[in-house]
Amino acid sequence: MKETIDRFIRSTTERNGLLLADLPTGYGKTYRAARSIHEYIRDTESLQKVFFITTLIKNLPIDELKKAYKDAGDSEGYDRDVLVIRSNFDCVRKSLLGLNVPEQHQTEAYWRLREKLETLERLEKRGGEFSVLKGEIAKEIQQKLEPDFRTDIKRIIKKELPNRSNERREAIRGQKNYRWIGELYPAVFTSDYKVYLMTVDKFLVKNSTLVEPSYEFIQHSISDNAIIFIDEFDATKETIQKSIIQKAINSQQDYISLFKQLHDAMLLRECPDNLQRPYQEYMRNHKSAYGYEDLQKEAESIYKEFHLKHSYKTVSGDIDRRQNFLFNDGSYHTMLRNNRTHIRVTPNEEARQVSIHFEGKDEYDRNKSGQDIIIHQLIRSINGFLNRFRLMVFGWSSVYADCVNRSREETEDLFSAENAMRTICRHFELSEGQAELLMGGLNWSGGVQKEEGESVPDLSFYANGFRYFEFTDSDSHLTQTAFNYIQILDTPEKILLYLCRKSKVVGISATATLPTVIANYDTGYLSDMLKDRYVQAENEVYENIRQELDQQWMAYSEGRISVRVEIIDHNLDHLLLEERLKDVASDRDFVKGFASKIQAKVGDNEYLWKRYCSIIKAMREFVARDDIQSFLCLNMVLPKSGGNSPAFDRDLLEEAMDDLLEIHGKAKGLSASSCIVVLKGENFAAERDEVLDRLGRGEKIFIFSSYKTIGAGQNLQYDAVDVSRFVKTGVAKGSDDSRIWMKDMDALFLGDITNISVNTYDAENFGKEELARFLFQAEYLYQNDEISHSILNRLIRLGFRAYAGNREGDSVAAKKLSDAKSIRRQATRDIMQAVGRICRTFLKNPVVYIYTVESVMTKVEFDCLEGQLLCPEMKALVDAKRQFGYRQREEDERVLNRAERISTRGKELIMKMLSRDWTEESMLLWKRLRETVLAKPTATPEESRQNEIIEKLYVTGGEAHKAYLYAQKGDFSDVVIEFENDRHVFAAGIRCEGKIVSCVSEDDARLQDILRYPGMQRHFWEKGWATSFMPEEFILSPVLFHNIYKGALGEAAGRYILQRELGMELHEIEDPSSFEFFDYQINEGVYLDFKHWKQQYMVDREKTREEIRRKLDIIGGQRVYIINILAVDSFVPHNDGRIVEIPCLLNTDGTANEKALRLLKGECI
Repeated sequence: MKETIDRFIRSTTERNGLLLADLPTGYGKTYRAARSIHEYIRDTESLQKVFFITTLIKNLPIDELKKAYKDAGDSEGYDRDVLVIRSNFDCVRKSLLGLNVPEQHQTEAYWRLREKLETLERLEKRGGEFSVLKGEIAKEIQQKLEPDFRTDIKRIIKKELPNRSNERREAIRGQKNYRWIGELYPAVFTSDYKVYLMTVDKFLVKNSTLVEPSYEFIQHSISDNAIIFIDEFDATKETIQKSIIQKAINSQQDYISLFKQLHDAMLLRECPDNLQRPYQEYMRNHKSAYGYEDLQKEAESIYKEFHLKHSYKTVSGDIDRRQNFLFNDGSYHTMLRNNRTHIRVTPNEEARQVSIHFEGKDEYDRNKSGQDIIIHQLIRSINGFLNRFRLMVFGWSSVYADCVNRSREETEDLFSAENAMRTICRHFELSEGQAELLMGGLNWSGGVQKEEGESVPDLSFYANGFRYFEFTDSDSHLTQTAFNYIQILDTPEKILLYLCRKSKVVGISATATLPTVIANYDTGYLSDMLKDRYVQAENEVYENIRQELDQQWMAYSEGRISVRVEIIDHNLDHLLLEERLKDVASDRDFVKGFASKIQAKVGDNEYLWKRYCSIIKAMREFVARDDIQSFLCLNMVLPKSGGNSPAFDRDLLEEAMDDLLEIHGKAKGLSASSCIVVLKGENFAAERDEVLDRLGRGEKIFIFSSYKTIGAGQNLQYDAVDVSRFVKTGVAKGSDDSRIWMKDMDALFLGDITNISVNTYDAENFGKEELARFLFQAEYLYQNDEISHSILNRLIRLGFRAYAGNREGDSVAAKKLSDAKSIRRQATRDIMQAVGRICRTFLKNPVVYIYTVESVMTKVEFDCLEGQLLCPEMKALVDAKRQFGYRQREEDERVLNRAERISTRGKELIMKMLSRDWTEESMLLWKRLRETVLAKPTATPEESRQNEIIEKLYVTGGEAHKAYLYAQKGDFSDVVIEFENDRHVFAAGIRCEGKIVSCVSEDDARLQDILRYPGMQRHFWEKGWATSFMPEEFILSPVLFHNIYKGALGEAAGRYILQRELGMELHEIEDPSSFEFFDYQINEGVYLDFKHWKQQYMVDREKTREEIRRKLDIIGGQRVYIINILAVDSFVPHNDGRIVEIPCLLNTDGTANEKALRLLKGECI
C-alpha cells in the first residue's frame, strides 16, 4: 500500500483526486504515511505543501515523523520541515507561562491571561477535581482572554515592525524583543515549512499568522495542489459536519431584515469612487453579468410586490417558542403548530401591516384571495436576488483587490479578495453575521465547480444542502415576526470533493471504504463525481497485504491463539431478573440481594435490568478467569457514583464485584475499589496512562469506558510483565518497535449500541444543533436511497416537532430510520473501532476473550465487510454472528427510493430553470434536455454512462422496462414509482394514498397517434428521435416524461405539421428575456405554443389564461396561439383577441384538422 501511496503523491501526470488506504488496525497505517511524507520531502524538490490532518491532536504522527528523519540520518530535518499547528488556546496553554515576554509588551490583557493560565495549571495538578471550574476557565481563555492578548500582539506588530509579512517574520525570528511571539505562536512561520500537522478543526478555521491576514487552509492557495493525508478518514465527516452546523447557527439572521438592509443601502448609499471604478472594470469584462443597476431595480420590484414597507406579523397573539417552520431542501416542507398545513399572507393597508395566518386546508381555501402573497414566491424572489447579489460581489471583490494591489508599494502586504469582499459588504452596512450568511462557506472560493463538459448541475443534497425559516414572535419585537433563517450550503461531501479537486488527498482508516453515509463519506458519490480521479489500490496490492497479514497472524491459524466470542445473554431473553442472576452465580444471597437492589434502582425497566445482568456476568468472567488480567468494558454511557445515575450505578457494580471476588475466593488482595476503573473523556490521557502503568506492573483491572471515549485511534496497550507468557504474532520494524514488548487487553465486552440516530424523544435536549444533525441524517439516507421521499418528509416533521418540544413521535418513520443500512453500518464501524483497541500489538494472550450481547449482534450489519481485510478478532465476531444465525430482515427498497429521488430532484432542476433568468448556458441545457428525451426515452447502461442527462435524470428499476406506473401530488414534489405491479394493485396501496396514479409509456404520450400523420415517422427517423419506447434499463423519470418529453413531442410534431400543411416558418425564441415563455414566434408580437393538453387545463382554464396574459404583457406580445396537438373531449375553440385556443391539430385518424389550419392561415402572409 505504501508503494501505491507513493505513486499517487509523486506522479506528475496523475491529477488531483482521492486515494483511500483502508488497512486493518495494527498494520502500521500511520507509520507508512509518515515514511511516505518524509521520503517525498527528501526526494523531490516540489513546492507542494504536505498536510497531515486528523480528528485528535494526540493522533498526529509526530513521533513517527521524527523517527523517519532520524533513521535517514537527518534528525534536525524534522524541526526544519515540519510544523505542528495547534489551536491558539493550546499554544498559550503550552508556552506562555515559560516565556520571557519583554516588560513593554506585558499588556493588561497579557496579565489577565497569565493569571487564568496559572489558576488552570494549579487546578490541573488536583487531578479530576474542579472539572466544572476548569471548563469555565478554559472557555474564558479560549473565547476572550487569548483573543484579547492576540489583538494586542497584532497592534505591537503593526506599530513596531515593517509592513511586509516576510520582513515581519524575519524581525520576529531574529530580534530578541520579538522572538517570544514566534515561540508562543509558531504559526507566524507557517509559510517557511513544508509539512503541516494539525487537527481537522484547525484545518477548517482561520490560521492566524499575526504577520498577514488570517486565512483558512482549505480555501487558501497554500493548499492548492497540495498533498493532504486525512487520518481516521471516516471519523472526520462528523467533525466537519459539526463545524458546518456551528457556523450556520452562529450566522443565523432575519431573512426579511437582510433583504431590507440591502434594499435600503442600494437605494440610499452612494458608492465611493474607489469602489465604483473596480465595479465598472468588472462590468466591462462581464457584460452579461447581473449588475448593480439591475439589482437595484430587482430589489425595488420585490420590495413593492411583497409590501415590504410594512412589517410581517403572525395573527395569533401567542408568543410561542419554536412553533412554525418552513424547511427547504429543494422542496418546501411546512411544519406549523396544531397540525395546520397552509400559510396565508395578506397585506393589510389599513393596519399598515402584512398578516401571516397559519391555517388548515379548508380554512385556507375559504379565506384565500387574489391579493394574498405567496410565501414561497416571496422566499424564492429574495433568494434569487441574494444569489445574484452574491455573484456580483464575488466578481467585484476580485477586481477591487487587483486594483488596490496595483497601487500598493512593494513594502506593503497584498490586499486579499476576502478583505475586498468584506469591505464591499461593509459598504452595504451588513453586519458580520449577515455577511457570513450571505458570503460564507465554500461559495466564497467558487465552491465545487462543474467539471469541463458538464452542463447538468449537481442536484444532490451534498451539493445543495438545506435551509429553514423559523417564524419567531417575541416581546422584544412585538410588532413584527422574525423570519429567522438558518442555511447550510456546505456538506462534508461537498467540502471533501472541493479539496480533492484542488489537492491530492489520501484517506487513511481501517473503515475508510465502509459503505455507510452516516458514519462515513458517501464514497459512491465521490467516485461518481471524481471519476478517474477516485483512485483505488489494485487487487494485487490487497492480495499482497493479505498474504503478509496471514503470515503475521499465523499463530491464530495454527491454534496457538484462539479468540473466544461469547454472547452472554444468548437464549436468556425470556428469563426474569432473578433467573438471569442465577446464570451469573449460584449463591442464593447474591441472587436475591442484587435482584432487590437492581429493582430498587430501575424498577420494571427491562432494558436497564438486563444491562446490569449482562455487565455483572462479564465481571464474573473477569473474576473467574485467571488469564484475564485486563478487561475493557464498553457501553454507550459510563457508570456514575453517588446515586446520580440509577440506570448505571457504579456503587452497585462495585458492590457486585466485591461479592463476586468473595464467591470465587479472589477477595484476598483484590477489591472493587482497586480493580474497577472508569475512563472518561475528561482528563482521559492522564487517567489512561495511570491505568496502563498499573497494568504494566501486573495489576488486574476491569476498565469501564464508552464507545465515544475510546473511539478511533486511542491506544490502550501496556508493558507486558513477562513476555514469555504470551504468544508473539509479528516481526518488529526495529529495536524500538514497541509492539514486541507491549500487549493488548485480554478481554473486551461490547455493550449495546443505541442512539446512533439523533434521539428525538429527548425533547428537552433537542436544540438547534441536534435538529441540524437529525436533518443531516435524514437527508443522507434519502440521498442514498435508503428511505423514500414520504419517509423523509415524516422525519423532517418529526425533527421539527422535537425541536418545538412536542413529544409526539412517529414510530413508522423512526423504525425506517433505525433499520436503514447506513445506521446499522455505523454500529458496525463502532464495533470495528472497539475491537481495534485490542489489536495493536504483537503480544497476545493464548486466549483472547470477546463478550457481547444479542442486541449488538442483531443490530450490526456484517455483510458489508465481505472481502475486507479483517483482524482475527473481528473475523471471529463476524463468524459468531453467522454461527448464531443473527440476520437482519432486509426490505431493499433502494431501487424505488432512487427512482423517486431522481424524479424529485429533476423536478427541482426544472423549476429552478423556469423560475430564474435564462442564460446561454441554461438555454443550451434546456435544448439538450428536449433533444435527449426525444431521441432516448429509454436508454442502455452504456448510453447512461456517456450522457450526463440520462445518468442524472433518468430512473431505473434494475431491469429493462418500456413503461411503469407512478403516483404524485403537488406537481411532482411527492412521487412514488412502481415498476412491477399492475395499476389496480398499485393504486390500492398505501403509498398512493392521496395521489393521482399515472403511467410513463409511449401510449400515455400518444406517440403512435402522432406518428400516424403522413411523413411524421420518417421525419422522426431523420431527426434521430425515437418512434417507440424500447425496453431498456433506464427510462424517463415522471417529471421528465410529463414536463419535458410530452412538451417536446408536441412541439416537434406541431412544427412539422404546420410547415408541411401551411409552409409556416416558425422562429425559435433565442432572446433570454423571453425564452420559454412560448414555443415559437410567428410574426412580430405573435407567438405560438404547442400543448400535449392536460385535463387540468379545463379545470383551471381561467387561471391559466391569466398566466398567459401576464406572459404576453412581460414580453410585449400582441397575440398567442395555444394549439393542442391531439383531440381532447369537451374542449371548444376560444378567441378573445389576445389568446387563440385551438383544441386539436390532429384528428384521431392522423389527418390534419382543417378548421385549425384555417385559423392559422392568416398568420402565414
